[in-house]
Amino acid sequence: MNLFFNNYFNNYFNNYLNTFTGKRVLITGAGSGLGRSFALLFARLEWNVLVLDINKQTLDQTVELIINNNKNNKNTKNIESKVIDLNDSSKVKEFFNYIFTSSHWGGIDIVINNAAIGCLSTIEDLPTQKAIDFFNNNLISPLTLLHYLIPHLKKQGQGHILNISSVLSFAPTPQMGHYSMAKAALNLLSETLHMELHPYNISTTLTLPYYFKSNILNNMICSDTTDINIKNISISSDVIAEKIIKKLKHGELYIFPQFQGKLLWYLKRISPRLFLYLSRKNFEKNFKKNF
Repeated sequence: MNLFFNNYFNNYFNNYLNTFTGKRVLITGAGSGLGRSFALLFARLEWNVLVLDINKQTLDQTVELIINNNKNNKNTKNIESKVIDLNDSSKVKEFFNYIFTSSHWGGIDIVINNAAIGCLSTIEDLPTQKAIDFFNNNLISPLTLLHYLIPHLKKQGQGHILNISSVLSFAPTPQMGHYSMAKAALNLLSETLHMELHPYNISTTLTLPYYFKSNILNNMICSDTTDINIKNISISSDVIAEKIIKKLKHGELYIFPQFQGKLLWYLKRISPRLFLYLSRKNFEKNFKKNF
């Protein structure tokens, strides 16, 4: 059964992953949600998996799940975890020096920039300091990671950066303005990196998922006046992770794992007025706020 399962996964995903002979992936925010789903998926694909998170308890749970899910697979590779605050520049620099110089790892092939927290608040309700903390986590942290990672990838001569954004980066909804701003900045950062790193054989991909089941509602900076209920979301983070990795290719900048996201992307460009009308209707249907 395990042999069939592994063959299925290896045949299901495109041949692009097989171009990385080292099969080494680093995933931030791997303690839960989409990050955990990526970690479990790459472990099933028999990659060396390095998982990062600021929460030791949830990160240990991810490692335990990987081990339990692959205990009968003799081809399971290295699994390593690191509790780290990506806002700590010195720790991030030290970490990448270790990863790219140690004989144990000797480099990284794919980096999944996934760590983020949520924010449900109107612009006026969120105190400025909380907004600063939010942007430090959702924008400065991935920027810090990339600052210390990229020189190593250039020296290595290859690599792939996968930045996790959201449809909210171009299709904002009320009370999610801070989150949309941070993800929009990540979009522009990814597009810039796509141009800057292409000559060095380093790919940059930006994925923009539509709504899916995630733990982000449990990891929020919220104002006391915000009360939002998200309804009718059935697709899991495991499914989203599979869709994203299946579409991952060299030189591919945008990945839309769901049709709705791609539709919104084109709709906003073709008819901004219709896009705004439908966005308001979507908010009224899927969200609830007590003002």
